[in-house]
Amino acid sequence: MKQKLWVCVCAATLLAVPASANVFPTGAHAAFNYIPFANGACTMHQVFDANLFANAMPPGYLAKIESIAFAPNTTLAGQQIAQPVQINLGYTNRVGGQASPAGLSVPVAGGGGAPNAIGAMTTFFNDPNYSYTVVSGGANNFEMKFTGTPFIYDPSQGNLLFEIVTPATQAVFSVSRCAGSAEGSRSYVGGSWTGESPTTATRMDIVFTAVPEPTSLLLLGAAVLLRRR
Repeated sequence: MKQKLWVCVCAATLLAVPASANVFPTGAHAAFNYIPFANGACTMHQVFDANLFANAMPPGYLAKIESIAFAPNTTLAGQQIAQPVQINLGYTNRVGGQASPAGLSVPVAGGGGAPNAIGAMTTFFNDPNYSYTVVSGGANNFEMKFTGTPFIYDPSQGNLLFEIVTPATQAVFSVSRCAGSAEGSRSYVGGSWTGESPTTATRMDIVFTAVPEPTSLLLLGAAVLLRRR
């Protein structure tokens, strides 16, 4: 009887999960910056601390990342922009908010994240014909939104690594960044500047849904079966 109660309680816990959540660096808005949308080709890498996701989900869940948005500058409000951009996601053992060599290193352009990456990167968004309308801007107003193939992120496997590549630029576009952030840091190469900002991060609104990991699904199935019996 105790075993049946325990399994059913676990099943109830797995079902009581928020539909979706947002994550972005919690540091205050500092300024607008043209990276990664600068003149010429540019690659930007940004690290997000795994705890930003883990703390927003119950134990035994993964983050199904569904869309990413940026806070644009107000100077382009009302304009429609066509910006070729590719967004890749992966894992890294680098730590946000720390300087090299303990933190983020400046990557090789198009190098897939090395030396930051753990394994290969996964393409989340890649549409050269994508365009969007800039409505307004601000530290918490995200108008530049990309929706791609969902990426299942497991916070227990490492921090989240973004790789954003702009092979060409049709318009100069600036996005909001925050300073003094311990949860995220970035580096970039190409375009107007090459370097590292170990305590600065681009503000990204990451929308994700919490989904059970495979072992949790097995537990839930066992709970339902046991309850029926």
